[in-house]
Order: sequence, then structure tokens, then C-alpha cells
Amino acid sequence: TRKYDIARLSVTSDDHLIMTTAEHDWARPMPRFYKLNYDNDTAWTCTLPRLKSIYLGVGIPQDNLSQTKVNRIREARNGDILFCGTNAFIDSVYNHIHKRKLVMSDRGGGFFGRISPNGKLKWVHYIVSPKNTTGVHYITLSDINEMPNGDLILSGSIESSPDTLDYWKRAWLLRVNDKGCFDADCSHVDKWWYFPEQFPVGVDDLAHYNNDLMLAPNPFDISVTITLPIDIAYPVQYQIMTLSGQLASIGMINESSHNTIETNHLSSGSYIIAIKDKKGKVFYQKGVKI
Repeated sequence: TRKYDIARLSVTSDDHLIMTTAEHDWARPMPRFYKLNYDNDTAWTCTLPRLKSIYLGVGIPQDNLSQTKVNRIREARNGDILFCGTNAFIDSVYNHIHKRKLVMSDRGGGFFGRISPNGKLKWVHYIVSPKNTTGVHYITLSDINEMPNGDLILSGSIESSPDTLDYWKRAWLLRVNDKGCFDADCSHVDKWWYFPEQFPVGVDDLAHYNNDLMLAPNPFDISVTITLPIDIAYPVQYQIMTLSGQLASIGMINESSHNTIETNHLSSGSYIIAIKDKKGKVFYQKGVKI
């Protein structure tokens, strides 16, 4: 390890240690994972790959990621290694007016991934959220765990830009499948892992869509099941908002999920539940959490 390395440690069910430090290259360290026995013999190592792009009109590949730090390592029931952490990211888009690439963002992001028992990286996702969709500027992933059905649940915090007048910071939970996605096809993941784009919802819209979307039970407690039109196109995105317009939950529904959304994290009160299918059709309904 080096002076600024921050090590994380976890014990596996086969009495080994999983440790992570940073591999330094171009002054931008990337996490490296080690599986060790108690005699300090190394069973395997796994280093997260670098992402590179060309930006600012300079033809030199630059790292997309910096300040990459693992916050949690945990063993899944099948022996896989789950991990999550934080990083800063930067990327670029091609500007047709200036005819060159410009910086898209330089913000804090989160990442999480899965390593097989023999040290092969199965996948790693780097979360980003464009400013013009959700307003999230910094993302922190602090913990990761496996649920009984194999889904993954992560916790951390999200916050807006500290330069804005309406600055906010909130704790958050993220539930995804065993591939780290909202849907089986990982349709919201390419180079980056994106939040589903938030679509506008208003109280006045309820009058137009009350007959197209049914909730049961309503009022609901720990979960609610949605009856959708027969011709709905999966995957379906949902969002739950307060009547004042604050986003409380967002996610995806697959055919295999039986159209059930967990709601035990919501406070008691009235909510708008909105659905948008793959073709862009939007449906609304009002529900009450008891």
C-alpha cells in the first residue's frame, strides 16, 4: 500500500480475507482486490478496469474516473464478492457548434460491482445522473447487501450542487437485481449506469388517467400491486411522488415482478403513482399509504 491508500477488509465463509487497496497509474488510483489466506498467501487479485475518453478537443485519452474509493466489501451467498464505493467522474460530448468535445460533467458518482469466487470481475456499474433530469450532483454508496431473493440493496446519500440556492442532501436506498440493474436487459446501462429519466407528474393529470391504472390494495401499507392495461409494453418505469411534487421513489417493473412495488419505506400520506411504458405511454393514479 501507499501513503494515501485506504484499505477495506472482509472475511469470507471459506476463511479467507478479501482486501482492497488502490493501484496507482497516471496518479489516478483504481481499486485492486486481493483474496488472502491467514498466511498472507494470495489466491487471486482483481483490479477494476479504467474508463478512458477523449475530451476538450485534445487527442489524448484521459481517465473518466478519479478518487475511486471502495466503501464496503461483502460476500454473497454463492461466494461472489460484492462491493460499492464513491468516485469523481468526467466525460464529454461532441459539440456540433464548436466542432469539438466539451466536458459534460465533473461530479461525484458511485460505483458497485460483483466479483466471482475465483477473482473474475462479473460486472461493475458507475452511476451518473445528468443534471437536467434528477438534479442529483453527488452520489455516495456506503453499503451493499444481498436480499433473500438475490436482489441487491445499497444505501448511501445523494445531494444537489452546493452552489445552488435550494441545496439539499438526502439518505437513499437503491434496490436492483443480481446484475445491478432495474430490469433484466439492463436497458438503462451503457458506459454509465443512469437513473431512469424522471417524467413530469401533476395533480391535474389524475382526472385523465384514473380509469387506466388500478392499485390494490388502496390504501396500501408495505406494498401495492398495479393493474396495467393489457397492451402495456414492458419494461415499465414507475415513480411515486408526493402531492407537492417531491419524488419519493423511482424504479422499473418487469413482467416477472407481478407489477408489485414495495412501499414500506414511504411515510403515511397521499401519493401520485405514475407509470410510463416502453412506448412512452403514461398512466397516473392516486394512492394512500397508511
